[in-house]
Amino acid sequence: MTNLTKVASHLREMQKEGLSLGDLADAIEKVAKMYPNSIASTNQETIDDGFLKLEITRIMHEIGIPAKTMGHDYIRRGIELAFKNPNLKNAITKDLYSVLAKEFNSTPTRVERTIRHAIETAWTRGKPEVLERYFGYTINPEKGKPTNNEFISMIADSLRLKYKL
Repeated sequence: MTNLTKVASHLREMQKEGLSLGDLADAIEKVAKMYPNSIASTNQETIDDGFLKLEITRIMHEIGIPAKTMGHDYIRRGIELAFKNPNLKNAITKDLYSVLAKEFNSTPTRVERTIRHAIETAWTRGKPEVLERYFGYTINPEKGKPTNNEFISMIADSLRLKYKL
């Protein structure tokens, strides 16, 4: 029996005992404490890959990266990998470009250049208030746009914070 099945079973037992809707929140809280790794336990394993891709895509569109560019696919996959493996943000140049190049049948140099171009496009066409919300003070004012590493890491980190990972 999985933890979620056990949780459902306990809730059914409580319902048989006359659980009112007003007490439901208390019951869920009580059962969640009994099974801390089942309900509302948000970690990389519980976030659905499809949901993660949709969330990353939503952010990228909000920032202003056109879906038609190849950089869009590279960045989305790069953010997904950085989200799932926080240590990867320290090895974007060394590891991530190589992984993406193999996955997309390209070269690390092309991957880097294509990602950089997509970020430049977002920076020239994107909404300043959206860019400020995601990147804030972390951007080098002299260069204007974040580096590929900063871009991928900041979005992955904001997702980790949002889902309390």
